[in-house]
Amino acid sequence: MRRLLMIPPVARALSTRAYPQAPRAAVAVVARAGTTPPKYALVRRSKAPGAGLWSLPGGGIDVGEATMDAARRELREETGLETGAWHPYPFTTADAIYTDDQGRTEFHYLIAETFCALSNAEPLAAGDDASEARWWSLQDIERMDDVSGDCARVLKRAEALVAAGLLP
Repeated sequence: MRRLLMIPPVARALSTRAYPQAPRAAVAVVARAGTTPPKYALVRRSKAPGAGLWSLPGGGIDVGEATMDAARRELREETGLETGAWHPYPFTTADAIYTDDQGRTEFHYLIAETFCALSNAEPLAAGDDASEARWWSLQDIERMDDVSGDCARVLKRAEALVAAGLLP
């Protein structure tokens, strides 16, 4: 027997990306290669919000998808990376709020920041909504003017947690 799924107007409004009624849940992945110095996988966004900017791989969490499953999926889709030592849960959160010319909130994401350690800077293959994927050092990222929002802050927090032995 086939069931027809009806989505109420309120739920439909809450799920829209642009001009949402509530923040959307998303993930970002700090993919860290244990090189000297450490390198981080960043992707150049090809779609709004943040089109043209370098950012951590990530995206929206699908309904019914666990946070860490979404992180693994987004890392695979945007960089081709499939292996690594994952911290079992997000280590921090961040807001990504974009406003339009009239000051209205066009996009609002609450992002669960996750962590995946790799021993080497494996080849990256940009995919999904990423037009490019590259490894960068934190020093490089801090000098760039085309990096999205909280990227450097999130990476610094991850580095502090790695140094304290709290992330793999």
